[in-house]
Amino acid sequence: MTHQAWSVDVDGAERSVTADSDPETGKTVVRVDGRLVAKPLSPADREREFAVGSSRYSVRRSADGGFDLDFVSQEVAAVHPTLQGTTPLPERRWTTGRIVWAIVGIVVGLFIARVAWISAQYMRVPWKTYASPDGAFKAIFPGDPTEETEDLNLKGDIWSFHMLHGTYRAHTYVLGYFDAHMVVVEQNSDSLLDRFLGGVASGEKMVLSSKQKTTFRRDHALDFTADVPKTEEHGTAAARGRLVLHGRRFYMIWTIVPVGQTSAYDVEKFIKGFDLSE
Repeated sequence: MTHQAWSVDVDGAERSVTADSDPETGKTVVRVDGRLVAKPLSPADREREFAVGSSRYSVRRSADGGFDLDFVSQEVAAVHPTLQGTTPLPERRWTTGRIVWAIVGIVVGLFIARVAWISAQYMRVPWKTYASPDGAFKAIFPGDPTEETEDLNLKGDIWSFHMLHGTYRAHTYVLGYFDAHMVVVEQNSDSLLDRFLGGVASGEKMVLSSKQKTTFRRDHALDFTADVPKTEEHGTAAARGRLVLHGRRFYMIWTIVPVGQTSAYDVEKFIKGFDLSE
């Protein structure tokens, strides 16, 4: 086990940040004061962002194979002291209405600045094209995705479920697919998509906030958004994605992001980066 540790001063208190890497699995676990604060980094992940008090930090792979700790942002803006020696401004009488509008202006300004800052971060995702081994589809991920396959025995019939996923900062990108061992026709395509989405939402304990029938090329598809409950790997989050039924194969292309970021540039690009090779 490889262990790295840093000490940072946040909110007037000294906090301990550690990164422990398992040489057998290649995964690295990040903790603050001994508590898990982020999804473990896989060998393909380059960095992981997390909160330390009111600040955000990022653990990033360095050239020597270890990790560096970077300061990302301060959630609460610092208050600057009044400059000395300046001419005092004339006294202004603040009515209740002016105070309310001043507060609204500050909140809106901070919100716009934060949205712009978040959008700028995810304009630089290092996208890489992935082509499926069977040549059926292409997708984009931030680097090489982690691939997993699980075979399930459903009443004596073996179904293979394939999952690809990658992360960049606080955004996770997932593509899952499987071939249905059942009859799929035009008349039952929409109902099958709806049942599959309901099953995924139930299994992941997500609450669907929207779903809309659409088409992908000439195939039946379903766009959706959902609220994702808090886990040890991430706080309360949101999901946005698309289900596509092509022949007897189901595809699910989706992202898990912090609340309020489902319209981020990279989310749209990841979903639209999926394409069928046929």
